[in-house]
Amino acid sequence: AERGVQAKALAPNVPIQVFPKSIVPIDRMIYIWTSVTGGTRYQIQIYRATTRILSRSFTNAVCVSGTCSFRHEIDLANAKHIWRVRALVSGVWQAYSPWQAFTVSPPVKGFSSPFTS
Repeated sequence: AERGVQAKALAPNVPIQVFPKSIVPIDRMIYIWTSVTGGTRYQIQIYRATTRILSRSFTNAVCVSGTCSFRHEIDLANAKHIWRVRALVSGVWQAYSPWQAFTVSPPVKGFSSPFTS
């Protein structure tokens, strides 16, 4: 956790990943991160091991009230994935956020939500 705090202190224009983290029982992911002041575009990268799943940029139209989101239209494999995001501020791409790991796990029977504990 201290490492993340240091990264935020050193790079204020780096978005913070909100979701997904840890183990999630869904395979069609919604990625959520914080917006940064002056951010006009955001680039997200998603990998499974060394295989790139996605690298795409978006305008700040994906952001509302301090958070940004993107719904991936592809089902992810039941496996560990990593993702990161960066912002374009004043025409310059800023540093990426640290890699955030999450694992897609088969859902258990019955209702399950990644937004409740």
